[in-house]
Amino acid sequence: MTATKDQERKALEKIAGIIEGLGKGSYLDITFKGILEQAEENITNDWGSNYKEMWEDAKTETETERREKNQIIVSLHGLEDQLEELQDIGDLYAAEKKLSLEYLGKLNQATGRLDAKQAEIDGLKAEITELKAKLYDMITK
Repeated sequence: MTATKDQERKALEKIAGIIEGLGKGSYLDITFKGILEQAEENITNDWGSNYKEMWEDAKTETETERREKNQIIVSLHGLEDQLEELQDIGDLYAAEKKLSLEYLGKLNQATGRLDAKQAEIDGLKAEITELKAKLYDMITK
């Protein structure tokens, strides 16, 4: 049996009351900052969003981008080894130019992806902060 929106709202009110009863700054008060508002939005809009999952997804993507950047750095070291070999045969200038352009292109791509993920994380942090402020306002009124 699936709960109705009204049942979910009543349950949410009970949960909010329990948390409020524990007092400001309680472990649950701190943990649930922004979560109750998100639950209300989910109920109202028929959403299933979850900040923890969103944060974990963004964190995972950022970690993936960091690993990719580290792989690029490892590749760069391999390219540097190739450059040393080319120096031995007199093609230093052409090889250095090629390796630099490849490295810069890959580094720019990785940096762009990292910047985008960091912006996404920053946006989520700002949204969480805003929701915490709303919860605080609701609790203090």
